[in-house]
This record gives sequence, C-alpha cells and structure tokens, in this order.
Amino acid sequence: MKKLSNKLSLSKKIAIGTASLLYGVTSLFGGQQGESVSNDAWNTFYNSSKQGTAQSIKKALPSLESPDFNQKANSNYWDTPIDENGFENNFSRKEQSLEKIAETRDYGEDDILNPHAQPGDTLTNAYGSGDVNLTGEVSPDDATAAQNGVQNYQSDVDGDGIPSSATDITQIQNFTENVFSSPLPGHWNSHLGNPEAKDNWVSITSVNVDSTSAIPYHDDNPENRWISGNYAAQIYLNYFGYDGDDIPVKYDTTQIGKFNLPMYWVNLHNPITGIGHGMNAFLVGNDPTNIYHWRLFEPQTDEVIEINETVLNNISGKRIKISGIQDFSGVGAPDMPIINGIIGFDIDSSGNSSIYSQDSELILNPGELPTITPDTTVGIDKKKYLPEGYNLQQNYPNPFNSQTNIKYSLPVGDNVSLNVRDIRGSNVKTLVNKVHHEEGNYKTSFDASGLSSGMYFIEMNTDKGFKETIKAIYVK
Repeated sequence: MKKLSNKLSLSKKIAIGTASLLYGVTSLFGGQQGESVSNDAWNTFYNSSKQGTAQSIKKALPSLESPDFNQKANSNYWDTPIDENGFENNFSRKEQSLEKIAETRDYGEDDILNPHAQPGDTLTNAYGSGDVNLTGEVSPDDATAAQNGVQNYQSDVDGDGIPSSATDITQIQNFTENVFSSPLPGHWNSHLGNPEAKDNWVSITSVNVDSTSAIPYHDDNPENRWISGNYAAQIYLNYFGYDGDDIPVKYDTTQIGKFNLPMYWVNLHNPITGIGHGMNAFLVGNDPTNIYHWRLFEPQTDEVIEINETVLNNISGKRIKISGIQDFSGVGAPDMPIINGIIGFDIDSSGNSSIYSQDSELILNPGELPTITPDTTVGIDKKKYLPEGYNLQQNYPNPFNSQTNIKYSLPVGDNVSLNVRDIRGSNVKTLVNKVHHEEGNYKTSFDASGLSSGMYFIEMNTDKGFKETIKAIYVK
C-alpha cells in the first residue's frame, strides 16, 4: 500500500474523485474528456462556494432508515449516472482487471477481495494504531513518546481528533500492560466479529477526523462537481487507500489510506433508470454474502446505517453494488474512477434481497487475521531505557474524574511506598505499601471514588531515602 503520511492534518480535505462504472458512457454533465482543474482552481471554487458565488449547497439528505425516505429522496439524492451493462461487463473482465492491480500496485487482488482485513501492508500504519514512534509495534515507549508531545495520527487512539491526549496515553499504557490486553479502538483486524466496535470506530473517525462531509455539494461539469459518487470515492480513498498515480489533480491526496480499513465504494442504483446514489459500505459480520452483515455509510452526513427491513423496504427495486477502485482511466466521466465489483445485491419490490453478482474469488472465510499484539517491554534494548535516577512523574490525567495514573522510576532495587494525603495531611489511601521493586519503570493508579473533590498529595518514599510529592486535583 502507499505509505501513509506521518503528519496529522485536520485541515479541510478536498475530496478525491468518485467511483463509477461509466465504461465509455458520455457524462450527463458535459465537459471535455480527460480535463481536470488545478488545486488552485479548486480552492477558488471552494472559497467562492462558501461565499455564495458558486452553485453549491450543503444538502440535508434523507436517511435510509427514515420512514419517509422515498418522499424526500429527489434528484439531489439520485445524482450519479450508472451503466448497468458496465456492472455485468465488470465481472466478465475481472481476472484481467485484478491482475493489472497486482502488477501496478503495492497491494494485490486479495486486498480488494478480502472485506474482513485491513488492506495496508503494515497494521500499525493506520489512524489510532498507537504506534506513536512509528516502529511497527505498540509498546510502552509509544506512551512515553505521546507524553513527550509527539503528535501524529497514530497517537489519536480514541479518534477524537486530538493526538497524544491524556486519554490516548492511558489507553496505550493499558494496552501494553500485558499480552492479554483488549485491543485499541482502531485495531480493525482485532475486532473481527465485533460489529459494535467497528461501527463506533467508523462513526467516531468520520465525525471527528475525516472532513469529507464538509465539502459543499455542487452539481456541475465533471471537473468541478461534487455529487454523491465523489463523496463516496473520497471516503474509499481515505479509508481503504490507493496506490495509483492517475488521480485527477483536482483532488486532495494527502489523506489516502490514512485509516487503513476495508471501506468500499457503493452505488445504490435503479437498474431501469440507470441513476444511482454513491455511498460506502464496510463488513461488520463474518459473511460478505449476507447483506445484513454489511453496514452502509453515508459520506455526506457521516451516518452509519444498519441494514434492516426498513432500509430494504425503502430501497425496494434497487441494487446495491459493493466495489473496490481499479484506476482513474475512465473517459466518459473523467472525475470518476473505474471500479471492480466484489458483490452485488438485488432488492425486489417486497424488500427481499438476493445476490445478482459475486466475484468467484471473494474471500468468504476470514480465517485467522494478523493482529496487533502489545510489546510489553520498554525499548528494544531494555538496559538502554533503565532510569538513571529516582523519579515520581506527575499523575495523568490531572485534574481527573474518579481515576488517574501515576508513573515512577527507580535506578536500583528498593522498597517503595506510595500514599495519598488530603490537605490536612491525613493519609486517605495507600497505593503501594513498602513493596520491593527492582530497577525499572512502574505505573499504578489512584481511584478517588468515595473521596471528596479537591486537592490531594501523592507521596513516594523509599527505604534508601528518596522522597517526592506531587499534587493531584480530583473533580467529580
């Protein structure tokens, strides 16, 4: 896969062109084939649209889960033209297409055909992985790096858009305590069979980190427009990734593959009219041939949609095509990539689903996926990281609500006591009671449940004479 940028960018992401099956179909919106506009031209359009000088709107889309969906879904919803013959031809030339991908990209056909697994070649090269030091593993050193102010997208493990926060540090430390620790929220492969964890991660990152939904909707010629298919392709490229060098220059490519999870391009379309709606999908169950094991994702509103009877009734008579991106060689619509379908579902007039197209090599059984396991040692050369002196670090978070963490270090073996005192000097809790420690770095926690809000003093004493006190503020 394309190497991911290590610099966290929360700036406006100008979406990447959208997936399409327009094999030789002339664009319904005009414009010369093969043309594209520069980033400067797009920025001019983007800024003018915010000032009301361009024909752009931020539309309120109806939800597929809404009972009145069909009353509200109009031409602003059904806006992406589809060549239904292209769908079928897509499968007949599948083998040649996937061989092309394998020859020209750092990822092979198995990535597109495996909806269970992260497509990137390095699991930790993903948003929120916890690999703050970029070493390919998650260890206590990564928590230390986050404490020291290293900020990249790997360090935003809770997906709130704020890297190396106190919560991020705590979660990395908890994960690296032992090899049986629960995975971090962004460890996609580790959440196999856990739909809730996958739903939450997509919801959190799409709202707090990815800003595709903030792009103004604009129906124009292919060089300038932003219609549903464009939003869907931007999400695909940001989440799944893409290694080709043929992306039209109007698109921002700085976020490609940042999330490293199998988010697909989807066209929900009417096979009779040939008009559809671009969105995305990701697999939360273990069976990609079961439509209920998929989630739909609306990139214009950041809505994760559980497929149920209401949704299927709302889209009766439509088709759901789930696809990966092959390249951007289309001529009928130069802003749209060519796609490779992995599976297609037909929804009949009664809301019942059936498979109308399926790649014969679609990976049905996830098997045993590679996962991120914690490295519980500190550093590659442990002696290199042994403390040079005694140290009691400031608790984190501070101020805190209910629980906070305390780290301390010893350069030699010693007996350690950690006590918590109130402002009157009374001992309210003993955290460590004259326990012998070998040289090294240690961590404990202080649970203030049952105590009053206020200032407390955490005091460390050792038999060899070290004494240090820090202030901790408890806020209920």
